[in-house]
Amino acid sequence: MMFKRLLILVLLILSSTQMGFAASEDVLVLYDADNYYGDTRNAVVSISNLLRHFDKEITYRNLDGFEGLSDGYAYIMVLNFQDSRLSEPLLKELKCHKGPILWIGKSINQLTQVGDYDIHQYGKVNNLTRVVYKDIFYDIGIKRYFEKVSLGEESEVFSYLYDGSQKYPFIVRDKNLYYVSRMDLNEPLFYIFADVLYTFFDQPIEEEHRVFIKIADVNPYTDSEALLEKVAFLLERRIPFAVSVSPLYREKGSRYMTPLSEREDLVKVLKFVQENNQSLIVQGGTQYIENGLVEGENYFEWRSQNSDKYNQTDQAVEVWVEDFFNQSLNELGYNALFPIGAEATHYVLSGEAYTAIGGMFDLYLGTLQTDDWQKTVTVYPWVIEGVSGLNYYVLDNQGFSSG
Repeated sequence: MMFKRLLILVLLILSSTQMGFAASEDVLVLYDADNYYGDTRNAVVSISNLLRHFDKEITYRNLDGFEGLSDGYAYIMVLNFQDSRLSEPLLKELKCHKGPILWIGKSINQLTQVGDYDIHQYGKVNNLTRVVYKDIFYDIGIKRYFEKVSLGEESEVFSYLYDGSQKYPFIVRDKNLYYVSRMDLNEPLFYIFADVLYTFFDQPIEEEHRVFIKIADVNPYTDSEALLEKVAFLLERRIPFAVSVSPLYREKGSRYMTPLSEREDLVKVLKFVQENNQSLIVQGGTQYIENGLVEGENYFEWRSQNSDKYNQTDQAVEVWVEDFFNQSLNELGYNALFPIGAEATHYVLSGEAYTAIGGMFDLYLGTLQTDDWQKTVTVYPWVIEGVSGLNYYVLDNQGFSSG
């Protein structure tokens, strides 16, 4: 089938076009922990990456021992994952703060009881199965441990959660206070939170939906005629696309790396792509062919297999970049092929590896890892900018469709 190997990355941007803010409108983010107890994903890093979409100066401070000094910030966020008590000076400052405040998680009553707010937390709710946002219902599996709150008549509810019989506020606003009953990093709940941030920052929304198309895993074993057919189809319809190329491949169990140079017919097709102003992406990493299937190992698999040689992280990254990306770049350059970005085999890198790649490219395709220890990722509804030395991430974990 013509599109069997054509990977279509679908980026459904809930609200994509950003309008600039004054640099003076700074944000203070206060947090008590990286995440909820038992959650392996780093919620603070995930929210930090999400906030990069908004042109803001952001300061992060741990709540532990924080006494105040919130004056001068236009926006304040409190991430209370571990039921922390805020100091009296800080609560006093929050009470007097005139700008928007966003509180996520537990113990909201400590603020609403001293401030003029009608939000009151009175328990927890479990076995939630659906969420409604803008009159559309979404299934969410089974969610637990969301805070249960009551509201005043003037409170605004952005989104509700359902347990099959009752509805419970998920994201609400009372005067200048926004409240999120729990930070869930799964879609669609994280996407809904992301969309509400436009209202929090008073940023106009321009609806725009984009699709990124990538022909994936092109390598010295790729059928050049099948690739040319896909390329011609897209060019004929003036559809922009990228081609991800692994210029060095080896069969499993073999030490010989088959270079792209041995496939003049394939090089010719890739030059045709380049000459028609379409993009090439270099894919680095050891890959192999077994039983006719394309396989590969990611950075962490390579680190594990070579742990006896490279016990220092910086040394391992240096060797990995040299062995995989630099050799791949040299092979592409030898064939007069020039990629505009990078992608790792099987998509996941560590933080230090992202930084190393950022020294060579502004653009990265693949999956953005948010926690090196747990090797976890977070879904995002838009392109992420300015992470680990790379200016732009186009992420597979934004959602994709292959065909």
